[in-house]
Amino acid sequence: PAPPPLRSTLAAMAMQDAAVHVHSAAAKPRILRALPGVLSDARLASGADCATAEAAVRHHNWLCETFDEGSNAAAHHAAAVDVYLEHLESLAVPHASEHAKMAACRPLEQACLECGPRRFVASLGRWGAALGKLADGADRDGNPTPSARAALRALAAMTRRASAMMDVPGVRKEAATVAQKTAAAALRRIESRESSAVFPSDDAGDAVDAIAVCLESHPAALRPKTDAVEAALVKVVLESPHGTNSTILSRATRALARLPRTGAFAFESASGIADPSKAYAAQTRRVLIALHDELDHGLRGMESTSNAFAKQARSALVPAGAAAPPPLGGGAEKMIKGEKESSRQETRLDRATRLFGLLAEQLRAPFPSAQGVPVAADLVLGAVRRALAADGAGVAVAPGLPT
Repeated sequence: PAPPPLRSTLAAMAMQDAAVHVHSAAAKPRILRALPGVLSDARLASGADCATAEAAVRHHNWLCETFDEGSNAAAHHAAAVDVYLEHLESLAVPHASEHAKMAACRPLEQACLECGPRRFVASLGRWGAALGKLADGADRDGNPTPSARAALRALAAMTRRASAMMDVPGVRKEAATVAQKTAAAALRRIESRESSAVFPSDDAGDAVDAIAVCLESHPAALRPKTDAVEAALVKVVLESPHGTNSTILSRATRALARLPRTGAFAFESASGIADPSKAYAAQTRRVLIALHDELDHGLRGMESTSNAFAKQARSALVPAGAAAPPPLGGGAEKMIKGEKESSRQETRLDRATRLFGLLAEQLRAPFPSAQGVPVAADLVLGAVRRALAADGAGVAVAPGLPT
């Protein structure tokens, strides 16, 4: 065959030489030191995108410090990483432009996931404080800015990684601070959107995800905020209008099912008890009480007035002479008013369906304790039987369960 044209040969040689140069040991620190110029405020304002820098850092593992400790190559690489990350931190300030803050949040989230363990531990508190100041950013209409949403996602990523390093001295305390900042920003996000015409909005979904990460990664840090977290999640689960994005509802339901991991009894802070298994049982009881309340209205006219299922469930959940537990969500959910009776009944049934979904998620969720959780199966099945009895369906009897 004829030899390739000289131009093609030279181009291939140039590409090969460039590839060798990019992957050489000396190239990493040189290119990292050049990235702050690419991510300067002026370049970003003129339309430069930080996505290219993110992709290059990820593709070439420039944040992975793999050189032998104490070597010159390791020192040069570490110094270059310092320069790059210090520049990102300089952009993560409230008075910076939206372009600059966006160019700080996304690469800092990447740094949280890709930098070495030592650097992550050393930077955890500092990055958490910087991102926490950006998570409340809003535009003129009160909507979260793109950088605020990115900051909340970065805080969640930081909390998730810190959860795998709790045995490292100092990490647990710093991680607790970051988790509290993340949860506080997420709660403010949900509360600020309650009056919106579209509730819950997509940015409220980001906030719910952040709370779920905190409950899974560092639940003890959210113990002082158990009341506020439950009230916010219950509003999303029960107050969201019919037809709401099912993804947001499922995320909020999943987060609410993991709330007992904090060990606190919601709206019973005076008890001073921190026991996840008892908190799980208490929440299940309160969910069942709320479920029967919804069924009382939703099944009106579809079951007899002397319903044995309802009476048995009531007496089992709230024995005679005993004080009823605080309502789910602290009674913060809105009462349904100004609706036609048929519409109100449909809404009640929709809320009962969501509470059944919450019960199912609680039963499926992994529990961080080897001890048994005191939840009576007959109480859960009582609610199921009541709904199925009104529907006209039967319940299959399984061995070992109450008939």
